Amino acid sequence: MVRKSLFRKVIGSVFLTVILVGAPFKLVSVAELEESRDEIKEAQSFYTAMAGIHEAMARLATGEIQDPHNPPNPDWQVEIYPAPSPESRGDTLCIRTVQRQENFLPYCSSNDPLIIHYLLDGDGVSKEIFYYDPSQPEARSLNPDAGSLPIYVITSTGVEGSKKKTIQTEVVIQKNQAYLQGEVGRR
Repeated sequence: MVRKSLFRKVIGSVFLTVILVGAPFKLVSVAELEESRDEIKEAQSFYTAMAGIHEAMARLATGEIQDPHNPPNPDWQVEIYPAPSPESRGDTLCIRTVQRQENFLPYCSSNDPLIIHYLLDGDGVSKEIFYYDPSQPEARSLNPDAGSLPIYVITSTGVEGSKKKTIQTEVVIQKNQAYLQGEVGRR
């Protein structure tokens, strides 16, 4: 009898010790799991936003999207929406994404369209477009030459779950090719 009672106490003590020692590890594991899920959603939202950048670059490179003005209009802008897109207004062309509804990546929405516009000088006095001329020592110029190309700014927002990532980048387009100038900013 005494042996059974002692055995039960020892087993109970071991079991209680295992529970007390193991419980914090379980809590740490759950917290790490949640953190990992957040990191995955954040990475997915980044790559979803990058898919939007690539749609815009492809449509600029093929000439599907282009400024109809000659000389280029600094106020020209394109907004890409999921279906249906709102009506174009003024110098802003509103168009639908090329994505199919069944495989839709959320890099554009009615609140956060995919946006394309020219890189402007931003001096506050006049609106002048920056150009890229590979033959010049300073690649950016406000004075377009025969070989210079306008620099576009593309803004794309990717959304996955509660995570949202906005990427803004500069792009130069030349004869069915798109050159990514560099990432201007990520939010």
